[in-house]
Amino acid sequence: MSQALLDVALRVADGQAPVWPAAVGPDNREHGNLRRLQALAQAFRQADVAERGEPSTGPGWGHLQLREVIGQGGFGTVHRAFDPLLRREVALKLAHDANQPAAAASMAEARRLARIRHPHVLAIHGAARIDGRVGIWSDLLPGLTLETRLAAAEGVAPAQVLDWAEALAGALAEIHRHGLMHGDIKPANIM
Repeated sequence: MSQALLDVALRVADGQAPVWPAAVGPDNREHGNLRRLQALAQAFRQADVAERGEPSTGPGWGHLQLREVIGQGGFGTVHRAFDPLLRREVALKLAHDANQPAAAASMAEARRLARIRHPHVLAIHGAARIDGRVGIWSDLLPGLTLETRLAAAEGVAPAQVLDWAEALAGALAEIHRHGLMHGDIKPANIM
């Protein structure tokens, strides 16, 4: 294993978000193994929090305690956070854009999303604007994205693809039933 991949493995083991070397593409076998290690480490951390009740406090946003950055996107940064009111880990998406129209639109979308209950749609637990930043917190889903699963797989059975397509179609139909449209459907956004 290269030093760059060893550094990724150490960050994952320490509960930090991995920084993937540019030379390691998602089709690399070691990359797939490290993604599985990351999912396993995440599952153990979630089990530990559930067992202890509350993690140690860290920096916060509102009442949420930020644990680590777990993703970046066009909308904002996604953090693993702890909600002491719900006594559970959540995913907190903090928006990059703090302008008033974007903030108002994000809050309106969060209110509409919070009404949706479907087994294949992420449950929204809350949204707020604090210090000019909009944040939306939701279930923290364990496991791997479809992008990671496909990269690690040597082949996917047609029946599995049909199962995934059916689940995705059902989720999108429910979102559309509530007058919403998902604007960023891609394997990296599907768990």
